[in-house]
Amino acid sequence: MMSTRLRIAAFFTILGFGVLALFSSSVLYSFHRSWIADEHHELASTLDAFDRKLAGEIDGTEDDEEEQGNDQEEDDFELPKEAKDFFEINEHVEGRIVDQQGKVLFVTAHFPAFEDGKGAYFFSKNHDFLISQKAFSPIKGKIAVAQPIAEYLKQERLFLRISLMLMALSSIVLFLVGYLFAWNILAPLRRIASEMQTISLNNLSRRLPITGHKKDEIRILSENLNAMFERIEKSAETLRRFTQDASHELRTPLAVLDTGLQLALRTGKIEKIRDIREELKKMQKLIDSLLLLAKHEDKKFSAAVKSDFFLRKEIEEILKKITPHFTEKKLSIEIKIPEHTKLFVEHESFVRVLWNLVWNAFKFSPPTGKIIISFQNKAFRIENEGELSTQDIPHLFERFFRGDRSKATDGTGLGLAIAKSLLEANSAKVSVESAAGKIVFVIKIEAVG
Repeated sequence: MMSTRLRIAAFFTILGFGVLALFSSSVLYSFHRSWIADEHHELASTLDAFDRKLAGEIDGTEDDEEEQGNDQEEDDFELPKEAKDFFEINEHVEGRIVDQQGKVLFVTAHFPAFEDGKGAYFFSKNHDFLISQKAFSPIKGKIAVAQPIAEYLKQERLFLRISLMLMALSSIVLFLVGYLFAWNILAPLRRIASEMQTISLNNLSRRLPITGHKKDEIRILSENLNAMFERIEKSAETLRRFTQDASHELRTPLAVLDTGLQLALRTGKIEKIRDIREELKKMQKLIDSLLLLAKHEDKKFSAAVKSDFFLRKEIEEILKKITPHFTEKKLSIEIKIPEHTKLFVEHESFVRVLWNLVWNAFKFSPPTGKIIISFQNKAFRIENEGELSTQDIPHLFERFFRGDRSKATDGTGLGLAIAKSLLEANSAKVSVESAAGKIVFVIKIEAVG
């Protein structure tokens, strides 16, 4: 396969050759038609002059015969001497006179042989002639004149050869110009390709240089590639952190299970088996959470799986199930959601999100604290007392991230990551704010009924 620059150069060459060929053929055709028209006119004038001269000579001969009273009929027409004189004067023209029976009455030495009705051109082996003929009534025959055009055809062929030579030279020049043009215009792409070869998994932070104006295609390509490298870098970093965190999270329960099994085998105590079962439940919960994240990552729920979601009713159902777990904290709950607030979301996933956020609010609220759950201007808010570190806030929705407060409690560090993934699948966004002793989770959602 040819390289791109060779294809561009070949395109220039073919295009230029075609334009030159069309121009040359048009010029040659126009010149040829113009010349032939002029020659036809000149030859017709010569033929008319010859016709008038012969007709005049014949008429003059008949008048002389009537005056002399000579009634003898002439069996043959004797060509007047003036016919010969005419072609001697017009030496560049050949002529011929035939009678009605096709007998040649007069012909010049180089007049070509041709058949009547073959048109204006006749091409012999050695000569090319332009021929014109007409009926000649005094002898009931035909007269014809012919003009050689071999010299002109020679000039046409010379012009054609010169044109082909010029087209060949022009094609070479166009190929070189096209190649240099392609080399120059593809230079930024070569630089991009060279720079991309230096980017690997170990240095994904490198970026391509941005050159050109805003609407330049090369600049747009460089920006898109840089954006892609940024996404790859983030994905690689997330995968690296996920691998490290997952291995760390799974290593601990596996070690506990191994130790517990050894003690259970050695002592036969049933309590150790219960501890092993609890660790297995934790591992199962962790694996289920990982599978849920993998299932809904970069996914969008279609309208077919969504349905009307009555927000206040669902919140009340969730509170009924969660409140008994935190009765010792004596928390107060305030719900500021209009009775008929309706969302259009995937029901199961949104219930899980709300459960996680409400559970976290209960879990991290201080005793006798207050939780406010509200909905206004397409924004769902869960507010509880407490504070978050400014360093923790940007990482709250990352997998396995556990802030200083949450490290002291049970959990996998996947709850908020799952909530974020499920909300994005429902075309919603979640954010967190922490100020003045308050922690507020905000869900922005457009699908409000």
